[in-house]
Amino acid sequence: MVFFHGPFAAAEMIRLVGCCAFLFACPCFVVERFCATIFLKSYETMRHNRIIGFVIALQWGSACLAVYCFCNRVIKTSILVGIFGVIMIFTILVFVILCWINNCRYRLYQQNLKSFCLSERFQLSENLRTQKMLGHLTIVLCGANMLCLIVIFNR
Repeated sequence: MVFFHGPFAAAEMIRLVGCCAFLFACPCFVVERFCATIFLKSYETMRHNRIIGFVIALQWGSACLAVYCFCNRVIKTSILVGIFGVIMIFTILVFVILCWINNCRYRLYQQNLKSFCLSERFQLSENLRTQKMLGHLTIVLCGANMLCLIVIFNR
């Protein structure tokens, strides 16, 4: 139940923004992994706080935009859920492509078809380790987010 009027309206808005920020955590995680994969050579030497700051701003900005659209009825709730579903499917596809790119780079390195400098090898190993550690979690989190939205909005 959502209360938009009365003394608890501000607290309700903050709660909704926090819930939406949680829903946008997985896509933002994939954005960070995208940067780590694409900028393989310079990712460790780049300023991480800029990338992390961008990802955090993207997460909370998206959450605030979604809550604004929901509360002011700018977009129908069903369309908002559909947009979020497309974002989740796109997130899974991008994550699978990033896994494929990292595995191809690793195979090329193992077969001595491509050489990497020390920082590139380190970042590639970190990408593979993170991919292995969070691969199933990413897919399950995207699926769980979609399931929660479907259950909540189909009441």
